[in-house]
Amino acid sequence: MALSKGGSGAPATANDAKAYADELGLTMPVLADGNLVIGGLSPMTLNTHPELCGLAPDRSIINCYSGHGAYETALAQIKIHAGVP
Repeated sequence: MALSKGGSGAPATANDAKAYADELGLTMPVLADGNLVIGGLSPMTLNTHPELCGLAPDRSIINCYSGHGAYETALAQIKIHAGVP
């Protein structure tokens, strides 16, 4: 997961990423991408929030998704890609 903006709306910093992960109790990495480097390397448009891409184990992009609840579709397609029922 990568944040492009912090809680203040300014470009995300490492402190923003840590605060976000701590607030949600996440155990997965949260990256700060205040310069939009990661977004520029993916098909994401950054026009809709939240926006995410599902990755395969080889880090290829399975697909990208946007909007609230998009993670459910992403997880379903990741499971299909992995052959998990």
